[in-house]
Amino acid sequence: MPAAKRTRSSNTQATTTEKKAVVKRELYFDQDRETKGTYRYQEEANPGERPIMGSIWIRKDVADDMGLNGEVKVTIEVVSE
Repeated sequence: MPAAKRTRSSNTQATTTEKKAVVKRELYFDQDRETKGTYRYQEEANPGERPIMGSIWIRKDVADDMGLNGEVKVTIEVVSE
């Protein structure tokens, strides 16, 4: 079941190293449902914003090995030269 929706500020960061520009975005997901072999996590989007990824599926054996129990944070990093 999804947890109560929380408002998350858009967590986008941009940094520059010697030769590379890095843009980082953090996305948060709540466990939504499960099938025989997977858990589905639904992205928490702020009201009025469209989700970036929507949903992700994680195999149960991997989730259980990692100790996942509700919320997942996915970090996307775009590195350009």
